[in-house]
Amino acid sequence: MLQIHEKNNFIYLTMALIVLLVAAAIQEELPGGMGHTFLNIIILGTFIVAFMSLNFGTQWRRFVMFLVVAWIATVAGAESTGLFDRTLPSLLILLVFYLGESWFAARRVLLSGKRIDRNIMVGALAMYLLIGLVWSTVFLIILHFSPDAFRGIEAQDYADNFSIAVYFSFVTMTSLGYGDISPAEPISQVVTILAAISGAFYMAVVVATMVGARANSREQDD
Repeated sequence: MLQIHEKNNFIYLTMALIVLLVAAAIQEELPGGMGHTFLNIIILGTFIVAFMSLNFGTQWRRFVMFLVVAWIATVAGAESTGLFDRTLPSLLILLVFYLGESWFAARRVLLSGKRIDRNIMVGALAMYLLIGLVWSTVFLIILHFSPDAFRGIEAQDYADNFSIAVYFSFVTMTSLGYGDISPAEPISQVVTILAAISGAFYMAVVVATMVGARANSREQDD
């Protein structure tokens, strides 16, 4: 049985995030409410993988456990009672989770000063995916309050828009700019600009960090 440790933990996290991105696209093809249930299960799975793979201490475990309980209570409560809209609480939980995960991961990937190995390299990819998920969640929150904030995205349940928000997020971060989706209001335009800047800035930081760590390793070896 494979064990999760500091030499492979980011590999598991990255795999879970990729599964989430694929699942977001698959759920749109599922009938009725099955797609929403499927996506919620996969999201819960990413919480569990993050809890198990990123062993960042007691604070991290409490942070994830709190969000898991909040996520289950929000989704299950809304589905079973129908007394409240789960959209905003669910999106806020996801936003806090992705932001927290990015921060804890950055301390291990970019700020640890450790020798660059395969796991650290994969961790840099995981962080990029997390940043993209942060912006996609922000886009969905904006869309929740302003249905006309983006041209090319219909106002519907956040689960139905999750995949297209992720697509727009990474297209923006990589500066591809296909033009099929575009911000239509000032707030969405500003956030889109920030997403594009963060994508370029992150790549510059990663390259600088990797080069610096490589140079330090050579000096230590000499």
